[in-house]
Amino acid sequence: MPSTTKRLSIRAYARYRGVSHSAVRKAIAKGRITAVDDGIDPVQADREWEANTDVAKRTVVGSRSAVQQTKTTSASRPRPASPQSARAPSDTSSPSATYSQSRGVRETYLARLAKVDYEERIRKLVDADQMRVAQFNAARKARDILISVPSRIAPLVVGMTEAAEVERILDVEIRRVCAEIAEATKL
Repeated sequence: MPSTTKRLSIRAYARYRGVSHSAVRKAIAKGRITAVDDGIDPVQADREWEANTDVAKRTVVGSRSAVQQTKTTSASRPRPASPQSARAPSDTSSPSATYSQSRGVRETYLARLAKVDYEERIRKLVDADQMRVAQFNAARKARDILISVPSRIAPLVVGMTEAAEVERILDVEIRRVCAEIAEATKL
């Protein structure tokens, strides 16, 4: 369906967009916007420009599109702390996925990988298999220490008739075992 808007020259469209005429020429050459012999349809070209231009290179400081984009999208920006930001980016395998959507998904995954790499380097993240082995070994050592308590205490309390003395010996041994377990389970 052809547009009824007045067509603009490359330089006029560049002024309209707030970019250089060479940026418009490059966009035409790369196929990001379409131009015909009688000029550029600004409405169609704006849609194509937004859909086909790399987000990182999209706006020029002070350009018409940057000012317009700030006015129209500042209130509708998603908050970074929302639960949706923790989810995986949307699927871009459909043919209608634009370059900017695909680039956004790629950048999100690269940022996540960089975060994991950073946290591993500062020792905030550890290998899960190593942690399981260390936890198993600590629990095994604690079990062995606890199992040995009766065989160490039995000869000491075998002939005692005073309950207070038996309790004191048990208390000392249990505290010693707890300290030994705490020392053995330090990671």
